[in-house]
Amino acid sequence: GSAGLAAGRELSSEGYDVRVLEARNRIGGRIWTSRDLGVPADLGASWIHGFEDNPISRLAKRHGIEILRTDISSVSPARYRSVPLYEEDGRRLSGQETVEISEMMADYLDFIALKQTEGREMSLLAVEEEFAATQNFNPGQRRRLNFVARTYLEHEWAGPRSEVSLLEYDKALNFAGHDRVFPQGYSQLTDKLASDSRILLGHEVKQIDYSGALVDVLTNHGSYHGHHVLVTVPLGVLQAGKIVFNPSLPASKREAIRET
Repeated sequence: GSAGLAAGRELSSEGYDVRVLEARNRIGGRIWTSRDLGVPADLGASWIHGFEDNPISRLAKRHGIEILRTDISSVSPARYRSVPLYEEDGRRLSGQETVEISEMMADYLDFIALKQTEGREMSLLAVEEEFAATQNFNPGQRRRLNFVARTYLEHEWAGPRSEVSLLEYDKALNFAGHDRVFPQGYSQLTDKLASDSRILLGHEVKQIDYSGALVDVLTNHGSYHGHHVLVTVPLGVLQAGKIVFNPSLPASKREAIRET
């Protein structure tokens, strides 16, 4: 991912002998631009949310990567008035129906904000069910609320609503300014970060042994040795115990991994 690529590039520029071990057969992590259709299509990260003083913006400018302003942000209720929406049977929603969905989303976000002021911890799925009950929604309206919640909450925060905290879900750092997109794909950034780096694809790390003078990193393609190792794998990989550490990580780190 971008964290590992950026770290590898920075360390290499400081004169360190660096190898980047990547389990997948591609670089980028959550940044993944497909060109299978003949045009770039981002399957992972898509927007720069908040352009001003954003490190992603600075990186794009530094490398001369084309970026375009967009007003269709996935976190804006008005978005549903700007894109075509379809029912499950393939019927395109009318202009009035898209306005109704936009208004439903605005009302729902207001309800979420109100529930936050109460300070009571609950899941966003519980908030959604409570909102639907207060509005006395019919099955069709409930289905559309489910669509709004999946699109805004689960898409944006990468987790099931039953596991997303009402009090914590929107604590991310926000940047000012309009959103931007990359016409030629987000992966231009990771391609730049990867340039001049020694990257070994398809190398899944199984064990990290740091008990001796050198660190031994065991992969599905053999072992690699070094004075230091920097781990930038996704949190879920650590929580699933996919990498064995010897000795075990300190208790504080294990607890942070488990509780995050």
